[in-house]
Amino acid sequence: MDSSSRILIDESIMDERAGPEADWMAIMKDLHMLVVFSGKERTEAQWAALLKSADERLVVEKVWRTKKDNSGIIEARLAYCARRSTLERL
Repeated sequence: MDSSSRILIDESIMDERAGPEADWMAIMKDLHMLVVFSGKERTEAQWAALLKSADERLVVEKVWRTKKDNSGIIEARLAYCARRSTLERL
């Protein structure tokens, strides 16, 4: 992967808000993920943290969200790194 590469993730993106104003259908999907797959739906901040944990250079460039539900596409890329690796210098 180089600096011009992009990763597109087509996934559900939970709202940051919680409580009575939250989308009940999204909450039910989150519970379903937990019970059936031991997984969870993530917020934008959680997606960014997950990408960062996979590679500290990965950053979220842009997020496209649908208006109907909590579906979206997350675009991630490598952040610019001033230091070059040993292999790149050879």
